[in-house]
Amino acid sequence: MKLYHGTATYYLRSILKEGLAPPFEDVEVSLTDDYENAVSYATDAAERTGSNPVVLTVKVRHPKSLGGDYSAEYYVQHVSVENIVRVEHIKPLSKQARTEVLQRLIDERGE
Repeated sequence: MKLYHGTATYYLRSILKEGLAPPFEDVEVSLTDDYENAVSYATDAAERTGSNPVVLTVKVRHPKSLGGDYSAEYYVQHVSVENIVRVEHIKPLSKQARTEVLQRLIDERGE
């Protein structure tokens, strides 16, 4: 299954060396099947770190889904470097575009 992970160039060197690993022991790596959602996460990460947004396309076999309203969200313990199949540097979303993406996600979930 191909999924996306939104991140920032600030973290990219570590990711390409060690794979995607959670920042804390009791946390899992968050993935999504919604590209626009990954772009939004990447933009947020870039703003927090003062770097640029990046979307990773990864292959995973058995991701854990939250199910229900959050069916687009998946979690895994680790993604090895070999399973990162694409690294896409993207232009940051404008504040208006990000608001539209978030509103669409909220509308889809019926919140």
